[in-house]
Amino acid sequence: MDVKQALIDAQAAVIGSVLISPEIVGDVMLRVSADDFLTPQYRHVFDAVHEQWAACQAVDVVTVLHRLGDAYRPLLVQIMAGTPTAANWEAYADVMREQARLARIKDAAAKMLDAATLDEARAAVETASECLCDSKTMRVVSWYQGLCEFYERHADGHQPDYLRWGIRQLDERLYAERGDLIILGGLPSSGKTLLATQFAMHMARSGLRVGIFSLETSDPKLCDRMAAQEVGINFGRIKRNQMVLDDYKTASTAIQTAQRITLDVIRASGFSVADVQAYAMARRYDVIVIDYVQLLQAKGNTRVEQVTNISLALHTMAQRTGIAVIALSQLSRPEKGTERSRTPSMSDLRESGQLEQDADAIMILAAQPGGNRVLSIVKNKEGERGAIELVFDAAHLRMAPLVSKSDTAADNDDEDDWPRMQAWPRTSEGGGELP
Repeated sequence: MDVKQALIDAQAAVIGSVLISPEIVGDVMLRVSADDFLTPQYRHVFDAVHEQWAACQAVDVVTVLHRLGDAYRPLLVQIMAGTPTAANWEAYADVMREQARLARIKDAAAKMLDAATLDEARAAVETASECLCDSKTMRVVSWYQGLCEFYERHADGHQPDYLRWGIRQLDERLYAERGDLIILGGLPSSGKTLLATQFAMHMARSGLRVGIFSLETSDPKLCDRMAAQEVGINFGRIKRNQMVLDDYKTASTAIQTAQRITLDVIRASGFSVADVQAYAMARRYDVIVIDYVQLLQAKGNTRVEQVTNISLALHTMAQRTGIAVIALSQLSRPEKGTERSRTPSMSDLRESGQLEQDADAIMILAAQPGGNRVLSIVKNKEGERGAIELVFDAAHLRMAPLVSKSDTAADNDDEDDWPRMQAWPRTSEGGGELP
């Protein structure tokens, strides 16, 4: 059976189920919409059913026919005769919506092939990307059902699949998972990018598929920094091209390890949220890092409108695709004379309070006198807020929690911590702003 015929049959079965068993019409309305009916005749019938239901009037073959007119009598008779039972209406609805999405994707693909301009091609890709996400997400759960599901989720003792950051104090506070939007804010040169790549590397090493969308830094420069960070090569020797034999040996070993993980750096200058979503879904990423939000392309007459639209789009993308989104954001610079007297907060997120509204969690990274950093969890929907002091190793562009003597034993027993995530000794190259 081809896609077109499967879609026609499924559309007819959904409408037939409603006409056979009108008591399910409310549930059907929550599951499907008129847009799922690509055949005009069936869409008209569904619209008539919806109008009857919305007006709190009886829904049956007689009332629907009265609303549509006698010309639809043969079609309704055919639908009723071809629907064996209403008991399987959910399966019919799922088939219909899947086939409708597939038909739209094929139509978008055809438009992309026929596109005369890049804008037309981009619009087709955006349409296809939206079709890959199931937008009908409404679900009604009774308290009884919710409590039963709660018991089943927790009774087996299975550990939740939260993101692991490589910093024990952060893992214990931030219960972030796929489908969440996490904002990492900071002033320029505070170390946002370095900390984000450190997070990304740890997640990739744990088996997740991770993509870093870099809108500011070129991929060679970013990979140089990641080589210092992950491989452990002195960053100064990398930039001066003065690496020694041991550096090359270490890099050679790291190359073999890198083959076993999925961590991509995407040069994303000029990307919109739709572009990011399309590529992320194509690569089946579990986590994406966007560096940084304010550089994404978006519609709007002002920067505030643009960033607001970006924030809403990122939130929607995370929820619809199930991809965890770690989005970096610039902070507004403090007024002169207040730099050292005021701790950055959520309200400092540049150009839009919508980021503050949409994020599931917000972290702020701030530089301290002497070169250390403080990572503050300022919003956390499902965990604790608080601050973590980080030691900055400038020679290798890495950060680690400042470990006290009382914490040392606990840190050494924590198998989930990344072995490198310890406090490194300060070097003469430490402190200052980041590259």
